[in-house]
Amino acid sequence: MLRRLARFGAPILLVAALLLFLLPFLVVSCDVPGGYGRMSPGGTTSYTGVSLAVGTPPSIDEEHLRPAADQQPDLLGAQPLVTLAAMGLIVALGLALTARWVPAAAVAVASAVGLVIGLLVARSSLIDQVARQATVPFPAGKAAGDYVGVAYGFWLSLGLTLVGAVLCVGAARLKARNRDAPAD
Repeated sequence: MLRRLARFGAPILLVAALLLFLLPFLVVSCDVPGGYGRMSPGGTTSYTGVSLAVGTPPSIDEEHLRPAADQQPDLLGAQPLVTLAAMGLIVALGLALTARWVPAAAVAVASAVGLVIGLLVARSSLIDQVARQATVPFPAGKAAGDYVGVAYGFWLSLGLTLVGAVLCVGAARLKARNRDAPAD
């Protein structure tokens, strides 16, 4: 049972971590004073893992779209560390599928680290962009960073990547234990 969990669970979790790049990683809150980018106040701007990795435009609330003349940029561009994290997940998956467990675990952990750092860099850039676009002063005690949140897609992808890495380590240990076991 444990052997099957490690052998099949790691690749499944790494695929799931990649699929979660389709979900929001960063969100600009709907209560930004004066709005943000293409959104009027009340609208939310969401950056998926894919939009951060390849630099595509974020998702927006169509019903809170500003008139074209009032729209400001909301594109962050490709975030290289997020891109490398996604590519690392693909490499880790390939290694796990070929039962090269230790390298798979190492690449998955490196991908997780890259994902965290990449998200922090992207969030910092987004906070700067929100601050630059402010047309209305922020309320007392609030700053641009209070309106930029890390979304559930990031946390789920990071968590599955790390659990996948742990399962790769478990599979490597089971493989080593079976190799070292005395023959009957």
